[in-house]
Amino acid sequence: MSKLFCCTQCGNFRGLFPLYCEYCGSQDLPVAHTNFIKVDIEKGLPLVEEAIHTFETYLVRAEELGVRALLILHGYGSSGQGGKIRRHFRELLEANQWANRVNEYYFGEELRSLSSLKITAQLKKELEKERFVSNPGCTLLLLKHIHLSFVSEINA
Repeated sequence: MSKLFCCTQCGNFRGLFPLYCEYCGSQDLPVAHTNFIKVDIEKGLPLVEEAIHTFETYLVRAEELGVRALLILHGYGSSGQGGKIRRHFRELLEANQWANRVNEYYFGEELRSLSSLKITAQLKKELEKERFVSNPGCTLLLLKHIHLSFVSEINA
């Protein structure tokens, strides 16, 4: 993921976090060279609240950078019933917790192919590489984006 973003000041590649360039110290937002981010919210075996916080941090950052899609890896859980992180994340999603930011969402296990999705060929290729189709351990989010010029017209 680190090669997908670069500093606007020095041009070096950087990751989404920390919030500054490790080379020049710039706190400007990096330039995104992707419209897709994979976010593993179960990495490190966090508590449910920590996993949701991690997701929300990435969601805000993706929105700031104009990223259009997030593949959330929440796992399925070892119980065979779906893990706590997965259940809680999806409950919040279906209760419209992030409706102001998320336009559409797809549960991996509900899709049999990517052909029905209105997404770019590049995103389809990335999702195939991630084995998203029929995978109960992940959810795809397509984000809303408000264009700044539109917002300024509203405020004028």
